[in-house]
Amino acid sequence: MKKLALAGGLVAVAALAATVYGHHQARLTHDELVRTLEEDMNARVVEERLGWAFGGGVSHLRLERKGVDDIAFRMRNDLHYGPEPLFDWLRSGASGAPTLASVDTTLQIEGTGDDELARVLGSIPPLEMQSRVGRSGVGETEFRMAPGVFEGQTEKGEAYRVDWKGLAGSFVFTSDRSAFAGGVSSPGLEAQVGDVRITVGAAEWSSDYTDDVTGVPAGTTLFELRGVEVDSPQMSGARATLGSWKATHETSVADGQVDFKLIHRIDEIDVAGATWGPFALDLRVQDLKAESLEQLNAGASELQMAGDDEAAQAALGEQMLAALPALLMAEPQIELRELSLGTPMGPVHLNATLTVDASQPELLANPIMALMAIRAEGQAQAPAPIFTGMVANYAKRQMDDEFSDPREVERAVETLLSGLRRQGYVVLAGDSYTTRFAWRAGQLSVNGLPVQGSPFGGGDGPPGASPMPLPSEGMPPAPETFQLPASPAD
Repeated sequence: MKKLALAGGLVAVAALAATVYGHHQARLTHDELVRTLEEDMNARVVEERLGWAFGGGVSHLRLERKGVDDIAFRMRNDLHYGPEPLFDWLRSGASGAPTLASVDTTLQIEGTGDDELARVLGSIPPLEMQSRVGRSGVGETEFRMAPGVFEGQTEKGEAYRVDWKGLAGSFVFTSDRSAFAGGVSSPGLEAQVGDVRITVGAAEWSSDYTDDVTGVPAGTTLFELRGVEVDSPQMSGARATLGSWKATHETSVADGQVDFKLIHRIDEIDVAGATWGPFALDLRVQDLKAESLEQLNAGASELQMAGDDEAAQAALGEQMLAALPALLMAEPQIELRELSLGTPMGPVHLNATLTVDASQPELLANPIMALMAIRAEGQAQAPAPIFTGMVANYAKRQMDDEFSDPREVERAVETLLSGLRRQGYVVLAGDSYTTRFAWRAGQLSVNGLPVQGSPFGGGDGPPGASPMPLPSEGMPPAPETFQLPASPAD
């Protein structure tokens, strides 16, 4: 009997300890979830009701977005801790770390303005989440949103219908959300707005990050969108399609410095029979000072939360400007490795690099004079019809109404192009225009030639620079209006 009583006492103590610790972890998870929603959605809790008991609790909250009067969110959290989640873990096979607390969350959006908005928002299925937390404070959340159909009318009286296919996902996290890894996927949606029909085949998103002592999250985020189609009478019955759009955002932190990488790829876009693509963006940023970047990020978040408070906005703006010199003193580098787009007329391409020279700290203390410490260079290429169309649009904006004759516009465009070619600012190589540009000590130069009207005056260009060889003559006539051409016939 004594052994039985001792065993019973130990079980009771263990159950009490699990309840106390589970309550602590459940409350941490609950509070961190609310804080995350407040920060990510720029919201505030306007109503809160909490009820706690041995082994569980319930909270009801209502959140409103700052500056948005007609949308609110209702959240219900059912918290379980103590023996119940532990027994559930045992019944499910005891895989992984023991579960000491769980939080079941339902988040529902609602409209607080006109009746139509309230009806539409009220028909959106709630987001349902289940979070489980173990002894170490590491937890896991699974979430889903059921499919749904939403119908109504736009402000212009057009009928719309959205067939939402739902979403599901999961992620693991620490109780303070300093580490996170997970993803979400959706089989897409179909939407009809008036005569326009939009289809999205599938979307996937995943992310993992760790928020270290610098306060800057480090990790990788991946995104992919597939099978987008748009049908519209405005395209004469033609269809616009996007095959696949993939994106990678990567941040790394080491020795107080932050490096950032942004890569986007779109395989092909078909618009009204004309094929565009592939599209590529590859941007790298190196040697950002983590402390200064965190100050800027915090200031930007506070600025968003300041709403219409002009005094607070001005004060936060000054704080953010004060963080810039330290950020620039680390001599960050920005490299646009690739910005390119395939067009029916040929490829468009741009690359550039930008660095900061911190040898004159007094320049960096002034946001305007800091431009003198920036060095940049790059090159661009565009098909002749696209460049000609850009010049034509510029010429039309500069002309008076009396020069509305297309022939006058054409002559003006040819005069501008001839002047740019003759002076060496652009080079016509085959079917494309190319040019190189640089920024040194506040002076902009193109193909080694200084551009008049630079912010800090003219000059003779960088030492040793010389104009590129004069281009070949011969330009296609400028169109009256710049329009996308159709693809060649098969």
